[in-house]
Amino acid sequence: MKFKIILLILCLLVLFNPFNIYANVFYNNEGNGIRLDNGNLENNYNDVFNNIVDYLGCSAGTGSVSSDPLFIDEASDNYHLQGLSPCKDTGNPDPQYNAPDGSTNDMGCYPYE
Repeated sequence: MKFKIILLILCLLVLFNPFNIYANVFYNNEGNGIRLDNGNLENNYNDVFNNIVDYLGCSAGTGSVSSDPLFIDEASDNYHLQGLSPCKDTGNPDPQYNAPDGSTNDMGCYPYE
């Protein structure tokens, strides 16, 4: 079976130093969503859903959800968010991360448009 890695370069994170993971979607991977073997991890405002193991060696951080991200059409590789996505406007609320329209950023690499 092919590994399905969506919206992040790695589905397995082996960490040895403090590391921050913010506003990502870990969805439908055949391995781990977020894995911490060693070190410190801040993993806030992420959607970690439907992986074989969502969290290993860590737990959900502030503002994180575990819900279907509601992509427009993942079968056609369209990973933009639908209007009712739980990832819309739920990323890191610090204003420095706001979307160009001034709203809170979205989780995932493709914003709701």
